[in-house]
Amino acid sequence: MLDAAASESAELLVAALERRLAARPGGRARSAVLAYSPGYCGWHVSGQRALFAALAPEEIGITLNSSCLMHPLKSVSGVLVAGHPDIHDFDDDFPFCSECSTRDCRVRIARVQEV
Repeated sequence: MLDAAASESAELLVAALERRLAARPGGRARSAVLAYSPGYCGWHVSGQRALFAALAPEEIGITLNSSCLMHPLKSVSGVLVAGHPDIHDFDDDFPFCSECSTRDCRVRIARVQEV
């Protein structure tokens, strides 16, 4: 149960950050904000290495193993991308898309297309 609560907490934090950035004063009209993380939406999990090099999260106790998984396990990494909703629309033709069973990215993209 704690594992599920930790996962949900991480997702809620990311959603709150998306909303906070989208609500910033002075933002462009029809701006949509989505979080992208290595391992999802066409970004290979090895992208963690570049994020770790730029952000140095080891200083706060987050490490990366050789297969690009973070420790502690419930850590979240990624970027927030803000812009016109069309920038978030992409084709599902990345190598791992055919193996995806959730299509969560489609739900997220549909949500910002309605902005």
